[in-house]
Amino acid sequence: MKSLFKTKIAICLLFVMIFTSLNLTGFLGSLKEVQANGVSPYTIPKIQDQTGAEYIVDWSYAATTMKEAINKNTNLQDNLVPVKVQNKSNPSEVLWANIDISKLPNLPESISASGKTLKLNGFLLAGRGLVAYGVPEDVPGNELKNDKYRYLGYSINGDKYTNPDFPPDAVSGTHAKDKKWIKHPWNDSRVQSSKYGIRNPSPIYVAGQFSTIAGWLERAIWHDASGTVYSYIKDDGVINRGQSTRTYSTSEILHYFHVEAEPTDYTNGTIRGWHDTHGPLFYQTFTIPALYQIELVHIIPIREGDFIIKHEGEDYTDGTVIKSLPSGTQAGVTEYPINLELKGIDTNLVQTVEWYQFNSPSVTNGSTSFSPSSIGNGITTTINRKGSTAGAIYAIGAIIKYKNGTQYPAGTGNTLGEKYILHKVTIIEQNQEAGEGSGEIVFNPNSSFDIGGNRLGWVKSDINVSVTVTGETTKTANGSASCQYSYQKRHERTYCSDRDENGSCTDWDTEVWYTTEYGNASREYTEIWEIKSLKVWGSGTNLAGSSVRLPEQTINGTSGTYIISQELSAIQLQAEIIEWQPKSQNWGSTQPPNDGSWTGGSPPVGRTSKPTDKYSSNSGFYYLDKTKPVIASASPTSHNWTNQTVTVPIRITDNLSGLWRNSSFFRVIDKSYYNRPIVTTYYNHRSTDDTQTAIMSQDGIYEIEVDAEDTAQNKMTQVKYREYLIDKTNPYDARFSSDNRSYIDDDLTVTVTVGDNLSGVVETRYVLNNSPYNNSGMRNVSATTPERQEGYSNFNVHITQPGSWWIHVYQKDRAGNETWSTSSEYRLVRISDPWIEPSQMNNKVPRATRFDILIDTYGLTEERADYSIMNMDSPKWIDDAVERKVNGIYSANSGRTYDYMNYYYGKEKGPQDYATPSTEIMWWKAYIPPYGTPATSNRDGGRLRNQEYVDVYLTVGGYYPSDTHTKKVYFDVIPETKIKTEVINNPK
Repeated sequence: MKSLFKTKIAICLLFVMIFTSLNLTGFLGSLKEVQANGVSPYTIPKIQDQTGAEYIVDWSYAATTMKEAINKNTNLQDNLVPVKVQNKSNPSEVLWANIDISKLPNLPESISASGKTLKLNGFLLAGRGLVAYGVPEDVPGNELKNDKYRYLGYSINGDKYTNPDFPPDAVSGTHAKDKKWIKHPWNDSRVQSSKYGIRNPSPIYVAGQFSTIAGWLERAIWHDASGTVYSYIKDDGVINRGQSTRTYSTSEILHYFHVEAEPTDYTNGTIRGWHDTHGPLFYQTFTIPALYQIELVHIIPIREGDFIIKHEGEDYTDGTVIKSLPSGTQAGVTEYPINLELKGIDTNLVQTVEWYQFNSPSVTNGSTSFSPSSIGNGITTTINRKGSTAGAIYAIGAIIKYKNGTQYPAGTGNTLGEKYILHKVTIIEQNQEAGEGSGEIVFNPNSSFDIGGNRLGWVKSDINVSVTVTGETTKTANGSASCQYSYQKRHERTYCSDRDENGSCTDWDTEVWYTTEYGNASREYTEIWEIKSLKVWGSGTNLAGSSVRLPEQTINGTSGTYIISQELSAIQLQAEIIEWQPKSQNWGSTQPPNDGSWTGGSPPVGRTSKPTDKYSSNSGFYYLDKTKPVIASASPTSHNWTNQTVTVPIRITDNLSGLWRNSSFFRVIDKSYYNRPIVTTYYNHRSTDDTQTAIMSQDGIYEIEVDAEDTAQNKMTQVKYREYLIDKTNPYDARFSSDNRSYIDDDLTVTVTVGDNLSGVVETRYVLNNSPYNNSGMRNVSATTPERQEGYSNFNVHITQPGSWWIHVYQKDRAGNETWSTSSEYRLVRISDPWIEPSQMNNKVPRATRFDILIDTYGLTEERADYSIMNMDSPKWIDDAVERKVNGIYSANSGRTYDYMNYYYGKEKGPQDYATPSTEIMWWKAYIPPYGTPATSNRDGGRLRNQEYVDVYLTVGGYYPSDTHTKKVYFDVIPETKIKTEVINNPK
């Protein structure tokens, strides 16, 4: 098994808006009941499996289980995040599960923050719809108040993630809309120095994506003083700036709140603001609910599971049982009990287990052709299996059936590993029976298990086996031979030594003499035989399971060395005596007949019975693998910039002993500034042919380091594949400099900033036009950014003509990601010089005679004119009645007054949807100088006093800068008529 969570339970995560009370208590805080206005601060996930069964997050012992969930998430690229859940219909069913985050775009399973790798918190995501990393304890000095933590962990940007439900530090009794929120809090020295403050705005604010933030704020939620009645910020939209209050748009509110966690369509976000109390500074966190219900691929829920193989109480899972055969016992006959037991599973949830044995011991998890035979049902079972001298291998599979109708494995794939839990056990019988007679042949080492540094009996160097005969190395035999001997043969004769006269013998004597005689007789002797030579041979098993015979070697004498150099498993040596030879002979004590003596000579050689003892012996088992694992295939070995996930299947093969899991792995290392956590993927233990796939799905500059070592400790030289350049992120939205002019009729230069996170902008085009939607006619501009880093580049766009202007920018990075950006509206509005009509007056206006002041605007539409003011600084007499008198004398007020002009309907020219340089409208104002107005010139043109004048400037509503420069129109007030002048005696 790769790991407990290689086959994690995957459940369907659906997000829906919940308008009822939720009982998610514990150290994170409970969600409050929502009032009848129907506004909810959270979009609460709905968790269900493919069958429709619903689950809720199990918050029991959350402080412990959260950490356990983090530890269970060993694969940070499979889009599966652990969480403990409870069946809503069957509360007693509590199990570990996975939420599938593959449909949540650009959501990494881990980030780097606070100097360590932090994994996505599945509890907060599934139970609250919040994207947080790590656990509350990961935040140094995190405060716990009323069983609730101040910080949930860290946001995706690496900032501390404040808990929206942390108990207030103080209760003001003030509705959120009435608090004095600080603008640009990240720049405020009080906020920066606060224990709970910030020093930088959010990355998206820095990127100038104000329209995006404003869109989020459209659904941001805050609450009243009681904390129970929620409303949309956009519906209140009040920012109290210490002066008069007014309703602000979300595009203005965004400058007051820090985006702590960015919301997505399917996950909640949070914003945090700081408000001034004319005393201590306080912050408050509000939520931005997710927008849509997520639609995830339905995955059949699976339960985790594994089993172990035991013999005599010991765990031999994927291992070897070695049994010694008693003397005289035939191999391959004895059966040994093998116990199969579930591992790491709550058996109360299990209905039964189906156990299988496979016809081929060489099957692997990746096999697609197999033929299993049922060997029983039950949570545990015992089978009896035979061993062999070569090693009998048994491949066992299991399917766990759960009481809720599901099973593990799910059985949805085609490979063996997708249908069964698979383990193996090998049973080896060792026959070390001594040879015939009172001697034996001893092997040293007797097996590779006796060699120092072996691993599971496997060694990686030639094995020098000392082969020695012990016990009786000589044999004594008795024999006899016909041998010559000599002896003294006695002879005697009797003779007369004295005679009488008669010639008769009177005295007899006896003469004795001896002669040496020779004869042959059987003589016994002993002959000592010694071992002349031995023969040693053996056999082992190759990877295919076939028996391979080792070469036979003759050893002269009683000892020698046999070198095992052929790479095989279960190698067993055999040895026996080939031949005995005479060593020495000695005559026995047999005496020759007639008290003779043997005439000499040596006993015959080799005439006794030659020993037939062979001392046939077997060694233990040796396992030899001298070959390093090799990478059979890996493709691609590098990849230029791409915006697609790169997968690299890396196949490693080993010739015999199989890969050692802890030392056979690859690491995917991000060398970019993201410095993403290293992802390590291990190969299956003891596999001789395994493929694992490196998946690089996030932005980064990756290299893959491959290490492999087999069970015999042959270590492959590390192989590096580099580089894999991945950038899935579109170039940043173009940033456009603010309109910092003093007057709206001045020329404007906009600095456009383009940028990219990694691969670098390679193409930039733009067009300046009078439409927020039409981006045709773009032209290239030299604005690129370097690759392999975050970079920005600027170019300027000059606006010199009246109209409403939008800058459309297209960017493409080296990975092919594209971004289309459109600036906010830039306005350049100009006014003409004002003039007086009737033109025949030639700017000489008789008293008590109407005249009109007119002016044109360029770049302002009729619709916008309704929100604009044409301001006039005029003589104060414009407010006087024509016949105003004081003390019976015509009189006019002196000084100046403010007035404004009227829009002249029907005089529009040019486009009126969006203003262009040819868009014109006209303004007018009619005046009649009162009779009492002092004349500035007589009718003959003589100068009586300075000319009258009117200052005119435009204030454009809803835009800053709003005012144009001032234009003047000068005119003379002249007497109305000569006769009439004399009659009224009007002063000159």
